[in-house]
Amino acid sequence: MSFIIFAATCFVFFLLALIKPKIVLLMLLGSYALWPAYVAFLIPGAGGVNPQRILSLLLIVAWIIQMVQMPSMRSRLLEVMNENRAVFLSAAIYFMFGIITAIISSAQPAKSMSSAVITFISYPMIMIFVISYFSKRKEIIQLFFTIIILAISTEIIGIAEWMNGGNIFAIFIDPVSDIAEQMMQGAYRDEAYRIQSTFTNPLSFAEFLLLVMPISLYFIRPRQCGVAIRLFAAIQIVLGMLCIYLTASRASILLVVMMISFLLGWSFRNKVSKTAVVMSTSLVVLLVAAIVPWGALITYVVGDASTINSTLGRLYQLQAGIPAVLSSPLWGYGLGQGVNFVAPLVAIDNYYLTVALETGLTGLLLLLAFQVNALKLSLRTQTNTMFPSLGFFVGIALVGLFINELTLSIIQSFTFLFAIVGALMVIQMNERSTYITARNE
Repeated sequence: MSFIIFAATCFVFFLLALIKPKIVLLMLLGSYALWPAYVAFLIPGAGGVNPQRILSLLLIVAWIIQMVQMPSMRSRLLEVMNENRAVFLSAAIYFMFGIITAIISSAQPAKSMSSAVITFISYPMIMIFVISYFSKRKEIIQLFFTIIILAISTEIIGIAEWMNGGNIFAIFIDPVSDIAEQMMQGAYRDEAYRIQSTFTNPLSFAEFLLLVMPISLYFIRPRQCGVAIRLFAAIQIVLGMLCIYLTASRASILLVVMMISFLLGWSFRNKVSKTAVVMSTSLVVLLVAAIVPWGALITYVVGDASTINSTLGRLYQLQAGIPAVLSSPLWGYGLGQGVNFVAPLVAIDNYYLTVALETGLTGLLLLLAFQVNALKLSLRTQTNTMFPSLGFFVGIALVGLFINELTLSIIQSFTFLFAIVGALMVIQMNERSTYITARNE
C-alpha cells in the first residue's frame, strides 16, 4: 500500500514538472536546503529514498520530454551553451571525468559510478534546469529570493538546534552508523556545540551561508529590488553572521568578515573619500591590535593538532595524500575512494586534495578550469543593465567558496553554486539579446 502511495505521489509531481517546471525546480532547491541529505525514508520495493533524488529524476524525465517537444526551449539552451562554451565544457568534462575514473581506476567501480552519476544530477543538471526554465528578470529575482528564503530557513533551524543543544534530526539517524560517527567528530569545539542545521556538518552549513550572504548584500542595496526582498536579505545576513559564528568554522568566520567588509567598502566607494576610508581602516586595525588577545586568536585560527579538523590536522592529510596522488596522477582512484589513502585518518578536509586523489591531477586541473571560467562569467555579468554589479558580488561569493573548499571536502553548496552560475548565464544572454536588438533598430 505504501508503495502505491509513493508511486501515485511521484506521478503527481511528474505531471507538475511537465506543467509547472519552475515550481518543481524551486521545490528541488528547497529539498536540498531543508531536507537533511543523511535522512531517507524506506519504501518497500524502492529502498531508501529522499526528496532530492526523487524530484531530480522526475524533473530530468520531464525536461527531456519538453526538450523534444519545444524547439524554442531547445534552441535557447543551445544558444546559451554556445555563448558560454568555456563554462559549460569545463563543468561537463569535469563531472564526466568522474565517470571515466570510476571505470578505469576505481577499486569499487559500482560505488564510484553511483557517486559520479549523483554528483552530475545534483550539480550541472541544476544549472541546465535554470537556463531552460528561467529567462525573465522577474524569474531571476524569484530564484534569488527563493535561495535567500531557504538560507533564512536553515538559519532558523540552526538557531533552534543551538537552543536544543544538539542535532534536532538525530532521532532519524542510527546512533552506531558511519553517518552518526562522522557527525559527532565535529559536533563540539572547546566543549561548545557547533550547529549544522540540515547540513552534513557545521563546515558545510557555514559554506552555504558564505555563498548566499554576498548575494543578500547585493539585494539590500537601494533600487535593486522591492522592499520585501531587501528586508529578507537583511534578515538573512544578520542571522547568517550569528549562525556562522555558532558553527565555529574558523575559515568561514574569517572569510565572511573579509568579504562583507570588502563589499561594503566597494558599495560606498563613491560616497566616502579615499582618505576617510584609509583613516577609518587604520583606526580599526590599531584598535584590533590593541584589544585582541593574539595568543588565543592564533590558537583559534591554527587550531589544535590533537583534532583532525584543525589546520595542523589538514597538514597531516596533505602529508599522507600527496604521495598517493603522485602514485596515480592521471586518473586517481575513483570517486569515494580518496579517504582510503590517508590512513590512519578517517576523513579529508580539503576538496582539492579529495579531487586529486579521486580523479588525479587531470581532474584537479579540470576543476580549476571550471572555477576560473565561472569567475570570468561573473566579471562579464558585472556590467549588465538587468542586475548592475550583481556579477561582482557573485564573484566575491565564488572566491570565498573556492577558498573555503581548502578546509572542506563536502560540496553540498555546489547545488546552489550551479543554480547561481546558471542565473548569471541567463542574465548575460538577455543582455546580449537586448544589445543585438537595439543595434538592429
